[in-house]
Amino acid sequence: MAGATKDVGTWLGGRLKGPGGLYNLGNALGLVSGIAASVQAARHGVGASHMMAATWTYVAGSPAAAAITVSTVFFFWSGEEYRRAWRPGRAPDRARNRRGDLLSSLGAVLLGIGLSVLGNPLLAATSGFMHAAGKLGSAIGLEARLRLFGWSTPASNVFRLSVVLSRVPAILLTLGAIASDFERLEPTAALGRSVLPGATMICLCVWAGADLMLARGSRSTARAG
Repeated sequence: MAGATKDVGTWLGGRLKGPGGLYNLGNALGLVSGIAASVQAARHGVGASHMMAATWTYVAGSPAAAAITVSTVFFFWSGEEYRRAWRPGRAPDRARNRRGDLLSSLGAVLLGIGLSVLGNPLLAATSGFMHAAGKLGSAIGLEARLRLFGWSTPASNVFRLSVVLSRVPAILLTLGAIASDFERLEPTAALGRSVLPGATMICLCVWAGADLMLARGSRSTARAG
């Protein structure tokens, strides 16, 4: 039993290494917390059928939900490509890394569509389409350098940085929602309402950490090349 537990721990530890592991850690936390919140909010029944109905509503109950769910599938897929591309002690696999960028770009486009349908143009533009543009630019792998007012940087750095910056509006909006709840509500009620935004904040920070790890690794690879 102890050996099996150790094997599972080793397997999980291996899968959480590198940017791909972090991306999928955030993806899993976001998916589970979203489903849990949907089940909790749907108080019309109990039991397995209630949970299944609430889960279905969350993942495919509307065109926006379906678009976001499919985007999550692409994000998981891209995270796995990144994980395989960035193995410890080895040079990154550029083909897999590029595939991860492309898949993430597709996921971000679908996310942007879903957020647009939900009536959130700011997050659609940033978490969706700005993120997609950064990932697509990274996948293309432009070798040019951008120059502005005497400052020069590789185009790849700009694309990677734009992915990091695409997280900022979502982080600020989530922090604002948590602060607003604690300002308007009693502490106990505010704490209950902050569970999902808190989980979202953790996801955003984990994803941003993966973005930065990928950006640093890409710069090191470019210098080595």
